[in-house]
Amino acid sequence: MAQITFLSLFFLTFNVIAMAKTTPLSSFSTTTNINKTYNNFIKTSCNNATYPTVCLTSLLPYATVVKLNRLRLVKKALSVTLKYASATQSTISNLAKAKNISKGNAAVLKDCIEDIQDSIGEIKDSLCWKISENSIFHKYRKMIFSYFGLEINIIK
Repeated sequence: MAQITFLSLFFLTFNVIAMAKTTPLSSFSTTTNINKTYNNFIKTSCNNATYPTVCLTSLLPYATVVKLNRLRLVKKALSVTLKYASATQSTISNLAKAKNISKGNAAVLKDCIEDIQDSIGEIKDSLCWKISENSIFHKYRKMIFSYFGLEINIIK
């Protein structure tokens, strides 16, 4: 389950960034119940995830924190993904230490752990990445994003 959640949130992050170009915030109507609006924002964003149900389960509790802010949604998706990736790493580490596991399987699990550690490092780097309001990139980001067509480069 942790691996599915990790993958789902990982793909959601990229889908939300791509969606930022195609879905204007004005498409989310204002309702009398602002929490419903926030929930709908999360639901709409999760529709593009590989595992929409897992995405909803993982991110809907944060709707009032995310509000209608795509950057907050990306950051929350990354932090939840980090949490699940760490849990997955711990589970696989425990499996690799099992006494009844063959050396070949232990080696495969060790490789898997290394890959997850690399992913965790990249997720942490993405969470720490910030754009200064005064930077040249910030001033010209719309032009840059429209040139590349996707905002996926922001996470890399």
